[in-house]
Formats: sequence, C-alpha cells, structure tokens
Amino acid sequence: MTLDEFIEYLCDLVARAGSPRQLARQLGISTHVLNDTLNNHRLPESKLLSALGFSLVITYTHKPPIITYKPPVAPRDYRLTPLMMRA
Repeated sequence: MTLDEFIEYLCDLVARAGSPRQLARQLGISTHVLNDTLNNHRLPESKLLSALGFSLVITYTHKPPIITYKPPVAPRDYRLTPLMMRA
C-alpha cells in the first residue's frame, strides 16, 4: 500500500467515525497527529500504524545509473625510439 492509499484509507475511517477527533480518540492518538497525517504533513507515526494493524516498510529499488562507467584507458608507451633521438 502506498502512502496515498493509506491516507485514503484513513479518510474512509474518519468518515465512518464521524470526525477526525472521534477517530483519534478511538485510536488513542492526538487529533493533531491524525490531521497532520491526513494532510500529508508527516508520515504516519508508529502508534497510529500499530493501532490500525500496519507497519512502515521502506524499500529501495535498483535503477540504472545516470553516468555509465568507462574503464580507464591503458597508458601509452612513451619510450624514446632511435628515430626520435635524432632530432
């Protein structure tokens, strides 16, 4: 579930409870925390998540790098040859 889907779920719970204050009271959290979460001003706190049977999981996905790696070029051999020594 994405954060937007979770907030939508919270909005449905608020509608069923009658008001954000009522839902916050039922969940045992402050109205301020609930409203900040509903307005996307903060991530859901652990107390809110656990009261609803959720947990926060952060995932990282691999994407191709922006800069591609180029292996270093082998150094050239700059030894003097007999033709170069004449000059």
